[in-house]
Amino acid sequence: MTKAKVSVAIITYNQEAVLRETLNSVVSQIVSFPIEIVIGDDGSTDGTQGIIKEYQKRFPDIVVPILNETNIGAGANYKKVICACSGEYVAHLDGDDLMLPGKLEAQCQYLDDNPVASACCHDMEVFESGTGEFIRRYNSRVSFKTRALSELLRQGADFCHSSKMFRRNTVTEQDLNFPTSIVFDWYMHLLHARYGEIHFIDKVFGKYRISSNSVVFSNYKKMELVASDLLKTVDSSEVFGTSLIDRDHARSRIYFERSLRALELRQFDLFYNFIGKAWRYSNTPSRTFKLLYHTRHFPRALSIALSLRRKVSRIVDRARR
Repeated sequence: MTKAKVSVAIITYNQEAVLRETLNSVVSQIVSFPIEIVIGDDGSTDGTQGIIKEYQKRFPDIVVPILNETNIGAGANYKKVICACSGEYVAHLDGDDLMLPGKLEAQCQYLDDNPVASACCHDMEVFESGTGEFIRRYNSRVSFKTRALSELLRQGADFCHSSKMFRRNTVTEQDLNFPTSIVFDWYMHLLHARYGEIHFIDKVFGKYRISSNSVVFSNYKKMELVASDLLKTVDSSEVFGTSLIDRDHARSRIYFERSLRALELRQFDLFYNFIGKAWRYSNTPSRTFKLLYHTRHFPRALSIALSLRRKVSRIVDRARR
């Protein structure tokens, strides 16, 4: 068996309904180098593992299954998958997202041509799982060319994890002892950025699925678990040599984003709490931040304004497609 140039790392859990579409988007990639698909399933109780076995039989030279008999947790499952990847480069793909034609070839060539980059990513189309309806471009509002460690900490994970291809030698087995519970992408990005910049390819090479079960579009309790994980990531970044100013900026941004989410859910007491914490950590508040903080005593009016603004943004995103 020829050693893979690129490993595609896929993690799954109870994704029987969508996994075939995901795997088809990978095996249909036309590439000039050998690949492997390392799929780690975290003890699914539906037919997910049966589908993985089916594809392993169909593509025995490229599909590497890791089938956990019981649920070991997302972090432990992801660690097993990455440690099993033998390629020079690793392309992460969530078990419900999709690759578009040309993705693997383009990103592999980019990393070959740009040794200063520890990883590269690209734009994605966001779509609704049930209907297939296009919602927006993932990076329609935030785009960049490069991210170094400091800026990546300050700005957060503003690109899709399923768009990333990284150099395998930027992470060790010890690195993969995650400090977080359900959110691993930002921590992984910071690990790569220790060794070089993360570069953005301004093209759409994938599709990002959202549904009622998606981590970042779920209930408020899960949203708070996400926030806790993000704050743990900030704390953990100190060992990478990040500055206190950058870490406080990151904490302020996280609390500010939580305050907006609280407004959206009309959780006004939580909004007041979060916007206060965001202000406490802030060193360079934006005009929007200042406006929200100084009008924080009128959350109902702010909630209406935020709702109208997002409706307009969705219309603009669809028009830009």
